[in-house]
Amino acid sequence: MKSSLLIGSVLFLSLVSCRQQQAVDPLLTEALQIQDEAIHTGMSVDSLISVRIGADTSSANIKKLNKWAERVALWRESMVTIPGVEPIHNHDHDHGHDHDHDHTHEHQGASVAEGLSPAEIKQVQLGWKAEIEAIRDSVR
Repeated sequence: MKSSLLIGSVLFLSLVSCRQQQAVDPLLTEALQIQDEAIHTGMSVDSLISVRIGADTSSANIKKLNKWAERVALWRESMVTIPGVEPIHNHDHDHGHDHDHDHTHEHQGASVAEGLSPAEIKQVQLGWKAEIEAIRDSVR
């Protein structure tokens, strides 16, 4: 009796889990991919700024690049999370280079997506990605 109850419970949980995984809107999956691409672009901008600081240690250059670094930090804080999907990027910042930055993973835009449709969430992610690409192009 106990084993059939256990088997029934496992089957029920498996079915519920499969349904939840299948219920993710494809637009949210696209939004998540866009967000992940933006996060990686942001990481490459961090590296680019570090390289530029190392290449020219003049106070004018460091001041200019610190302003860009501040813009990147503000950009990161404005990230809108995507409800109902697991993030692709695990925030593991060990990519073969040293940098020291403490930050929480609570973003200012965490509650923004609650009232948005999947299409609107995708548009928000496209705008967020465009913003970091503009910063990257300016730093280059």
